[in-house]
Amino acid sequence: MGFFDKIFRRKDKPVTITAESKNAPVIGNKFGIMAENQDRRIPAELNAAMYMLDEAFENNEQFLTLSLEKPLYDGVYFVQAARIPDGSISVQVGIETENGTRLVEKTMDEVSCAKIMIHFLETASVGDIDSYTLVKMCSV
Repeated sequence: MGFFDKIFRRKDKPVTITAESKNAPVIGNKFGIMAENQDRRIPAELNAAMYMLDEAFENNEQFLTLSLEKPLYDGVYFVQAARIPDGSISVQVGIETENGTRLVEKTMDEVSCAKIMIHFLETASVGDIDSYTLVKMCSV
């Protein structure tokens, strides 16, 4: 049983998410967010995106990227997650600035990652971006 099989409680529509005893109705993708992993790219409806995230939690070769065609808030145009060798989850956020693009990241557990992904799907933004660390890019 996957992580999200434990969280999702399927009943009549709308599907609800249960996280830490809080229920929230599933809202459609109103921002044009796309979900992508190594196998497919689809409009990021919550159920599909969360099952793709569950695949990333279960398989070290999988990842999930939620992306916007163009940033709407704070320059954020994608959020991606993948399991890293120590077993935690790396969440990376792409931020477009006047000086180009920067990538920031933070490691966390599965529940915290899921909350960030759900928040991005619902708001097209990422909270507490100052708590992320800048990823240094090497020049080739």
